[in-house]
Amino acid sequence: MSDPVPVPDPLNAEVRRRLGHLTCAGRPFLDVFRECMAVSGTTVAADKLVARAERAARLAERLDRALGEDDGAGAIAEAGVWRGFSARLMALVAAHRRPGWRGDGLVLVDSFQGLSAARVEDAVLTPEGPMVARHASNFESDVEVVRRTLDGFPEASIHAGWIPDAFAGIPERAYRFVHLDTDLYEPTSACLEYFSRRMVPGGVIVDDDYGSSRFPGVRRAWDGFVAAHSGGGFEALESGQCAWTAPAGAARPC
Repeated sequence: MSDPVPVPDPLNAEVRRRLGHLTCAGRPFLDVFRECMAVSGTTVAADKLVARAERAARLAERLDRALGEDDGAGAIAEAGVWRGFSARLMALVAAHRRPGWRGDGLVLVDSFQGLSAARVEDAVLTPEGPMVARHASNFESDVEVVRRTLDGFPEASIHAGWIPDAFAGIPERAYRFVHLDTDLYEPTSACLEYFSRRMVPGGVIVDDDYGSSRFPGVRRAWDGFVAAHSGGGFEALESGQCAWTAPAGAARPC
């Protein structure tokens, strides 16, 4: 019998150098990262792998910190789910903090039809003038793919629909942590309007694409939100993400 062909490690040396020392949900972070990639069927181009792993590490870190101050109040949400990579990452972190947790209070929202139509706020400035990239078919997925990715967390709720219309089907509740990955101006603005008013004091919203040159509408949505909301703490992260902490006067749990 011939020797088995080794499975190539999807992580390159730079990822291991930068993040190999981290832990996540009581395990080496890179083991958790590999698991979430494999279970969700997520692939990342080699030139984007370091950035993707860095964002995942910062997301897990911020969620773990938020749950470390957990009094049991406040749900966890994600808008922009795709195949469920980061949803599973968040579920593993939450389950480590809340032994026996099976996904109750994990709220996931996505059209599962790709991205909505871009607006002028999503335009990239070029020497030829503003250009709006066409992303309509990007990030199409299926609810059942996400359910499989969230194996072990059957109580998570998945809400399929375009933002903000999909919010109408979500029971009223308060949130401790929200992850946004909606890529475009309009759904990002709608998410900020919806979730910011429902955060518990000290609750955190993290957005993956604040520093993205590909999706400039995200920064424009956030900059408008921050300018209009003097309360809370806003932070641009080196990973290209941003984080906002709800002020003391935020919503109390429903």
